[in-house]
Amino acid sequence: MPAATAPRSAVAAVALALVVAASGCTDESSTRDATSGEPLSVTELGWVREYSDWTIDVYDDEFGPPPGRELVDACRDRLEEVGPPPTGRLEPAWERVAAACPLLSEKGSVRRAKDVVEDADDLVVPLFLDSKELVLGGSATDRSRADLRLSALASTAVERSQEVRCWTGEDWRRLVREDNAWSVSSDDPDELYGWQDSDTDRIHMRVDQCNLLHRLARENMLRWRRDDRVEAADSLATFVHEIQHALLPDADEDEVECSAAEELGRFARRLGATGDEARQLAEMYVTDVRDDLSDEYLSSCDGAFD
Repeated sequence: MPAATAPRSAVAAVALALVVAASGCTDESSTRDATSGEPLSVTELGWVREYSDWTIDVYDDEFGPPPGRELVDACRDRLEEVGPPPTGRLEPAWERVAAACPLLSEKGSVRRAKDVVEDADDLVVPLFLDSKELVLGGSATDRSRADLRLSALASTAVERSQEVRCWTGEDWRRLVREDNAWSVSSDDPDELYGWQDSDTDRIHMRVDQCNLLHRLARENMLRWRRDDRVEAADSLATFVHEIQHALLPDADEDEVECSAAEELGRFARRLGATGDEARQLAEMYVTDVRDDLSDEYLSSCDGAFD
């Protein structure tokens, strides 16, 4: 979800106690840093984008002809357009995927062709930042982390495991660039605030957003500067919006945003805000955040917050 237009929980006291305990015994030195491994270059990401576009066509049966010689040729022609990868670390996927097109010759072997593509994908995905192991943390940090407390809140709300990943600015830009290549999209890292990945059950946010949500539990928000309170309202809206995506996987952005807006006060209190703080956050969402959202996020709630 873009900045104010980008995609954006509840837990018992026992769950929170478990989070605190877990964060206290996490050995960060034993956990590999998220930034380990050389990032894919612009040239490599360009190839990944073309490759991924081809794989999507295989998965979605987009080449046109029914199984047979014509479909095999169409598959091969598109794969030739992708061409071999620019570096050796992408070669294993390229070598594996070559076996997919011939399997489109028979209706009964199409599923096997998709299995081959999935196997090739499994050789590309480990090169992405989101495949790296993140430090587990239950409090604010200045490094990328998998947030124990926010993950517990989201998991309880969705009633299945969710991991909230909080990224530094540098890691965030890399994450979005890689996701753009893989999903054949074009999100601007500076405009995107967060998203929920249904394939991995992960919610991605910026680390400064996550840190603000932690501050709600231990500080008097009513004494913050106005800009910080507005940022907290925006961060809360992002967090709750992404949880709603997990709860409403088939809903459009406006339906998700409307559902999130109705839950802001409740989630604020679950994050540790007082009743007065929760009310102010909900009010600031209306007065300072909502007006900056695009129409894509607003139509289901038109007039509801006037």
